Amino acid sequence: MKPGETTSPVLAINLTGRGLVFVLFTAPLAPFDWGERVVPRKYRHQGTLQSVKVIMERYHPEIVVIEDGAATARLRGLRAATLYQDIAVEAEAQGALVFAYSREAVFRTFEKYQPLSKHDIAKVIAAHISEFRYHLPAKRKLWAKPSAWQTLFDAAALGLTYYSADGQLTMPPPV
Repeated sequence: MKPGETTSPVLAINLTGRGLVFVLFTAPLAPFDWGERVVPRKYRHQGTLQSVKVIMERYHPEIVVIEDGAATARLRGLRAATLYQDIAVEAEAQGALVFAYSREAVFRTFEKYQPLSKHDIAKVIAAHISEFRYHLPAKRKLWAKPSAWQTLFDAAALGLTYYSADGQLTMPPPV
């Protein structure tokens, strides 16, 4: 199966400092469900894996999309990379295909919009997915912590990167 060839749910997962955020797509630009799972710091690794397992048992996605572990280790640290690898193992154990994309791949997906930041990608997603329009965070100041809503858009961007891998995702050109 090539990326994008599916009618079953596609689960996009993005790790956060508090746990994880997920977006479940039934088709490109059609999120079915999304949410955040907060895990106590003491149980972060096992709790996050348990959250993934619960989400997968609920929705039975055939495709799970995550951040590329090698690229993640460079940007976010070894713990996040190891957790993404363990999520991939859990997803495959439940029969899902796992696709991992780097931050560069996500930016290439949205390159016709000339994004300079993750916030620029979030604006494009909000313009094309009406359910997310009201969750678009304000542009982050350099000294401020990232918005919790930004991680939702990061997960959605991973899902849309999966759909665009074989040309299934078509978004209108920028204005």
